Amino acid sequence: AALAYIAHYVHAGAVDIYKPGFWLASFIVVSLWMSVPIVQRGSSLALNRAELVLVYVMLMVVSSLCTMGMTQQLLPTITAFFYYATPENGWIEKLMPLGSERVLFNDGQQSAGFYEGGLAEVPYSAWVEPLLWWAIFLLALYASMVATAVILRRQWMERERLAYPLTQVGLAMVAGEDENRLLNGFLRRPALWCGVAIPLFFGSLTALHRYDPSMPVVNLIWTGEFIGSQRLQYRISFALLGFSYLISTQVAAGIWIFHLLSKIEAEFIAVAGLKSTSKFVYGVADQPLLAYQGGGALLAMVLLGLWVGRDHLRDVFAKALGRAPEVEDGDEIMSYRAAVVCLVGGLLVMIGWLWTMGTVLWVAALFVVLALLIFIGISRVVAEAGLAAVRSPMIAPDLVIQGIGTQWIGAGSVFNLSMAYIWAADIRIFLMAMLANGLKLIENMDRRSRRLVFHGVVLAIFIGAVGSCWMVMHMAYKYGGINLDGWRFRGGPETIYNNAVRNLEPLGVDWMGVSFLAGGAVIMLLLTWARQYLLWWPLHPIGFPIGANFRSEEHTSELQS
Repeated sequence: AALAYIAHYVHAGAVDIYKPGFWLASFIVVSLWMSVPIVQRGSSLALNRAELVLVYVMLMVVSSLCTMGMTQQLLPTITAFFYYATPENGWIEKLMPLGSERVLFNDGQQSAGFYEGGLAEVPYSAWVEPLLWWAIFLLALYASMVATAVILRRQWMERERLAYPLTQVGLAMVAGEDENRLLNGFLRRPALWCGVAIPLFFGSLTALHRYDPSMPVVNLIWTGEFIGSQRLQYRISFALLGFSYLISTQVAAGIWIFHLLSKIEAEFIAVAGLKSTSKFVYGVADQPLLAYQGGGALLAMVLLGLWVGRDHLRDVFAKALGRAPEVEDGDEIMSYRAAVVCLVGGLLVMIGWLWTMGTVLWVAALFVVLALLIFIGISRVVAEAGLAAVRSPMIAPDLVIQGIGTQWIGAGSVFNLSMAYIWAADIRIFLMAMLANGLKLIENMDRRSRRLVFHGVVLAIFIGAVGSCWMVMHMAYKYGGINLDGWRFRGGPETIYNNAVRNLEPLGVDWMGVSFLAGGAVIMLLLTWARQYLLWWPLHPIGFPIGANFRSEEHTSELQS
C-alpha cells in the first residue's frame, strides 16, 4: 500500500490537497501501518458493531453541515453582499443601515478574491469576526436541535413506535458484521450487487455523457398533462425507489394521493382567481396559498404530537428540575437536565442574537419558536415516512415576514429574518433529522456506549463545520466562487438580499394566506382524527402537509438554473 501510494504521487508530480482521493488514500495507508504493531500485540483496528454505528452517526452529522446544510449557504451569503451590490439593486443604501456589518464579510476589496479566485492564501484575519458571530448563533441552533432530538427520542421511538425507514439499510449493514469473517455479510449478498448495478449503469452513462456528448444517455424524467393547466412529472429515481420499499403502503398512498389532490386544488385556485400577496422562493414556491396550507398542516401536526406526548415531556422537565428521580434517562446520549439546559439556553441565545442584530424582541422569539417547530415537523416526517428528500412547504422567515406583514415586524426584522435563509430555507438536510435517525441506530447499544455517542456528535459538528468551511474557502479563493456552484454562490445570496429589499415595502397581513394556514391546520387535525378512529381510513395524514412540495421541484430546478 505504501509503495503504491508513493508511486502514484511521485508520478503525479504534485499533491492536490483539495481532492478527497488524497485524504482517503492517506487515511488507508496510515491505518494499515498503525495496524501492524497493534495486531502484533494481539489486538485489532477492526470496528465492532457499536463502533460502526458511531462512525455512521458521525458521518450523518457531518453531512448535515456541508454544502446546502450550512457551509455553502453561509459563506457565499455573507460575502455576496458587497460583491454583488450595485446602485441598481440598492443593497448598500437600503439594507446596510438595518443590519449589523459584523455578520457580513468585508475585506475591503468587495470579496473579489473569494469570487474570482487566483489567491495563494486565504485572508483568515478578515473572516474571524463574522464567523465568530455566526458560530455563536449556529452553535446555539445545533445545541437546541441535539437537545430536542434527545427529548423526543423516547416518545417517538418507544411510545409512538415510529418506523424510521431510513435507518434500515444502516442497521442491516451493521448487523452483517461478523468478527469471524473477512467480509461483511451484507456485502456478500448477490441481490445487493444486482441492485447496485442498475443505478450505477444509468448514472455512469449520464456522467460519461457530460465528458463525451456522443455517449448515449437514458432520459428518466417525463412530464404529462393532468388537469387543466396542471402537469405531472414522472421520474425514475432509484434512490427513492429503494427507500420507498421500506415505507408503509399507507404512507406511500397518502403522499401520492395528496400530491394529486394538490394539483387539483391548484387548478381550482387558479380558476377561482384566489391570490396571495406573498411571493416565495423556497417550499411550495409556485403556489403560495398551498404553501400556507402545508405550513399550517405541518405546525398542527407538530403541536398535536407535542400534546400527545405531554406526559413524557412533563416527565422530562420534572427530571431536569430534580422533581422526578424515578424517571430514567440513563439510556439517552445526554441527561434530561443537560438536554433541557441546552434547549432553553440555545433558544435564549438565538433570540438574544437576533435582538442584538436589530430584530424586534417579540418577533425574534416568535420566529425562533416557529423555526424550531418546523424543524421538528420535517424531522418527524423523515422518521415516520422515511423520505430521503423532503422540504418544508413553508419556511419560518417567509411565514413571519410575509404572513404577519412588514409593517408589524419592522424593517430591521425584515433584514435579519431574510439572513436566516442561510439556515432556515433550503432545509432538505439538517442536523435534527440526521440525529433523530442516528438515535434509532444506537438503540441496541449499552448505556455507556450511548453516552460516548454524544461526544462523537459534538466532535462531528466541529469537524464538519471547520472542515467544510476550510474546503469552501480554499476552493473559492483558488478557482473563484463564480466558477463553482452558480446557485450557491450567486442565485441564492441574490435571492436573500433582493427579497429583503422587496419586503421593505409596507405590507400588511396576508389574510388570504393566513386563512389557508388555519384551514390547513384544521384539515390536518381532521385527517389525524380519521386515522385514529376510523378503521377503514386508508390514507396516512403525514402526506397532507408535504403533498404539494413535489409540485415545485421542477419550478425550483428552473429557478436555480
